[in-house]
Amino acid sequence: MKTTFGVQLGQRAGITPQLVQQIRLLSLSGVEIEQEVLGSMMLSNEVRRISGLIRSEHFIEPLHAFLFGVMMDAFDRFGTVAPNIVLKAIPDIDRAAWEARLGMQLSAYLAQVAANALAGPAYLERSAKKVVAQWARLKVAEEASRIATAAQEMTSDPLAL
Repeated sequence: MKTTFGVQLGQRAGITPQLVQQIRLLSLSGVEIEQEVLGSMMLSNEVRRISGLIRSEHFIEPLHAFLFGVMMDAFDRFGTVAPNIVLKAIPDIDRAAWEARLGMQLSAYLAQVAANALAGPAYLERSAKKVVAQWARLKVAEEASRIATAAQEMTSDPLAL
């Protein structure tokens, strides 16, 4: 059986579709990894896989924290995080406020987030752990900054830092 040079090369190099997905996942950061989690949740409805790993406060982007909370509530109430259910679970006043901030319909944003989930449901736990790690790094940086500022104060007590 003949194969193309690219396939042979990929097989020899050990490049599998799973490795390609892992590489894509590793390249995501910041808001993108948060979108990955939200999109993968909507695509898979596998909320239980990450419910013990991640909380709303782990999301840096306020909209993502809000959406994650709504998704968790929707899953608890209806057993699904399908975009249409998530949208119905958002109070009209909140939806209007987020749409004004986004400059687009929230339904379009959710569709965009789901469509751009690169790694997908198979890597949902890994993506969730990256969100938590990102949050932890930022919290450590905030604490280090607070300590550095306090340390520059001549009257500060080193033991109190």
